Amino acid sequence: MKNRSRKEVKIPIRKGMPLHLKNRLDRWYMLVRFATLRSGLYGVPIYLVGSALQDDNDDPRDWDLRCRFTNQMFEVKFGSVNDFLIEAGTGMWTRVSHRWSIECVKASKKAWKETHLNVDLQIQTPEQWLQHKNSPRLRLDMRDLLLKRCG
Repeated sequence: MKNRSRKEVKIPIRKGMPLHLKNRLDRWYMLVRFATLRSGLYGVPIYLVGSALQDDNDDPRDWDLRCRFTNQMFEVKFGSVNDFLIEAGTGMWTRVSHRWSIECVKASKKAWKETHLNVDLQIQTPEQWLQHKNSPRLRLDMRDLLLKRCG
């Protein structure tokens, strides 16, 4: 007999979800599960972006996941945001960019293992996030729903 003391949370179908994911709910559930766990670790929402959001792209080359750290969070974890942004433009990396890259690769590899999809997770600064403010994004994690249930 199952232990029913834990609250079960049904994974919702979100508005804006691409049609191809509605036909492959296994992919959806794996992505939502990974995003929710990673969101709990980082404390920020995780979004699906890029070509995987297109309704007619039923086999995306990769699954782009993005999250936005505040400048303070970024600096605590990796180092100077200003140095990072300069390094992104010049290609002359220091420890800041290397730390950021290691974290993104580590998270992406974990996602590959858990979802069996070619996931590319990147942590963005507020400035990077604003550069893509008009690009479509779909929030994947259920952290907000879980916090409401537990609170």
